[in-house]
Amino acid sequence: MQKQNIVMPSQLAKERKNLHLAFIKKVQSFGWVSKDENVTTIKGLYLLKVCKVETSRALSLEMLKQVQRDVQIVTREWMCTFLVENYFEFDLNNFQLCTKQQINKIIRVLKYVIGLNDQAIINYIGETVGRKTTANYLSINEANKVIQRSEKWEAKVLIGR
Repeated sequence: MQKQNIVMPSQLAKERKNLHLAFIKKVQSFGWVSKDENVTTIKGLYLLKVCKVETSRALSLEMLKQVQRDVQIVTREWMCTFLVENYFEFDLNNFQLCTKQQINKIIRVLKYVIGLNDQAIINYIGETVGRKTTANYLSINEANKVIQRSEKWEAKVLIGR
């Protein structure tokens, strides 16, 4: 008599979470912003185009583990090509972390010209981009948005002096 392997729902949930974490680590290894929107977009496209399923809930325990292993060997070049081919809204500047120059400009304007403290800067950035984060974890496009908004505020402050 053959012994059956019974998979508990908690095992599947754990492996789905591990899969999501694998995608987060992979995105971070590329030097990309690991905000939830980016990770879920990449994971969803990968599951749809590569695994031929709509969500990770459609995968068996063995498939979840296999996809986790596969994600670990994906290269940045492959992922960029994959996203360009399958995601018509793909713009690397929405994924790529901002530059040191952008971070310095944000801090210079908000801290030293306008005079915000660290918590106020985090709140301002969060309000501008719609998620709680610091300047170090902004995408290039998000940093540009914060810079443009803070420069308008800077102009008002300098006019008022």
